[in-house]
Amino acid sequence: MTTSTISRDYRRGVILEILAEPDSQVESQADLVDLLAQRGIQATQSNISRDLQALKVQRVNGRYQVCDWSPKTDPEFQRILDLIEEARPSGPFLVVVETLEGAGHAVGRAIQNAKWAEVKGVLSGENTIFIATATEDDRRRVQQRFSTFLIPVDNSEGS
Repeated sequence: MTTSTISRDYRRGVILEILAEPDSQVESQADLVDLLAQRGIQATQSNISRDLQALKVQRVNGRYQVCDWSPKTDPEFQRILDLIEEARPSGPFLVVVETLEGAGHAVGRAIQNAKWAEVKGVLSGENTIFIATATEDDRRRVQQRFSTFLIPVDNSEGS
């Protein structure tokens, strides 16, 4: 393995760490260049562009995210997201998802099909889904997934 390959792989690992931080708000490739520089890693925008593509990182609601549910370009995934009104924690091991009327079963099935390791069970009703987890940390990870995908986009900025 060459030194440049090791550097590239290390840089990509750090990019994943940055994007996995719960408060990550990386909105541009320039943000990533700056965050990497703070960690002593020099990278160009073109390096970052290739890295994001290789890592299959997507922009979701204006910020870069490691996507592990389904490709954001998948029309079925987008349709499912449009059916979700709210996802909120309920106790240490449960996430409650509210959907449009009659959409609970379809969204619940999509969650089951995603085979998230944290999810131990899904119970779907007409417009409510209960997602059970084994630990509070698992519940937080499931909640973070929903928070990532359901962030409202504020288009009023600069208007």
